Amino acid sequence: MSAAGNFVPPGFIFPRVRMKEELKDGAPPGSMFTCQKKGWMNNDIFLEWIKHFSQHAKPSQEERVLLILDGHKSHTHNIEALELASKSGVIMLSLPPHTSHRMQPLDLTFFKPLKTYYYQQIEQWLRANPGRAVSAFQICRLFGLAYGKAANVSCAVNGFRKAGIYPVNMLVFNDGDFAAADVTDQPDPAENSDDLIATTSSALVENASSTAVNTTPACINKTAETSNLVSDMQASPVGLLSSISYSEKKKSVVTVTDISPLPKRIRSMNPGTKRRKSSRATILTSSPHKNTLNKRDSDVTKRGGAQKTKQKRGRKTENKQNSICLVCGDSADEDWIQCKNCKEWTHEECADISDSKYYYCDNCS
Repeated sequence: MSAAGNFVPPGFIFPRVRMKEELKDGAPPGSMFTCQKKGWMNNDIFLEWIKHFSQHAKPSQEERVLLILDGHKSHTHNIEALELASKSGVIMLSLPPHTSHRMQPLDLTFFKPLKTYYYQQIEQWLRANPGRAVSAFQICRLFGLAYGKAANVSCAVNGFRKAGIYPVNMLVFNDGDFAAADVTDQPDPAENSDDLIATTSSALVENASSTAVNTTPACINKTAETSNLVSDMQASPVGLLSSISYSEKKKSVVTVTDISPLPKRIRSMNPGTKRRKSSRATILTSSPHKNTLNKRDSDVTKRGGAQKTKQKRGRKTENKQNSICLVCGDSADEDWIQCKNCKEWTHEECADISDSKYYYCDNCS
């Protein structure tokens, strides 16, 4: 999807090993088709998609095309795709993490209507074919009908405008968009310390003032309160009922956090677990980024990391010979690590962790 309202034909990744021509029936003209065991994007598929994109976008060294992507590893750590894009005249720019819902035009204006139209087509097909389920052989046809309705010029233009990409709008985000969010129910230690100091100091002041002022014996105070309550009831029973109902209403107030509480923190980060390296917006086809990838690959080759698979803590190697990495979706013979919960396998480099004893994949953590 471009800022001028043009669309590159979509690509379909089927979760299977072999492609059949029947799967392509009804797809948008010019679409790309490929298969992957679990239907995930990997380096090889993204390389094919870059060729597909260049064929339809028609980039050149004189008229370059800016391609905006998220930070998936098949985009940012795929040196072959980056080299091909650079030679073809494609400038690849990755968005900062956790910002695609506000900065990616597809997320802003295209995916929602596409899903709506797609679900409508599925409902119509199910009504017309009672007792049958939608299979992989109907997906392209149903998707093609939905895609024809969602892919229009106004959708593309509004997506780039809302993201502030084109026309360029530096004020599309306000200060509230950068405010910290409550991710879990864990309190902020800094805020808690300030609140504790303020609460303690105010309590000390109140106790000191009450001690200095209150010199009346407790029995006299209780007698006076009882007499005042009886007189108030005799004088104005309606006011007493209203005050009681007001207090009951005050106790029955329901807040947003009562209805939808913050998620509980499942576990704390263990000492042996390494956090993922923070990323930022990067021009992927630039020389510094490609040089970093080339240096990393050369270091791995020198260490011989891609020659032999390690066996982790006595686990059998046959368990992961045909496994697919949960992060990159590739089955290359590298150093593997197993999730402690779901027992699925991930490349050590993709997991960015040193000790398999405490590893939990993204799906389980």
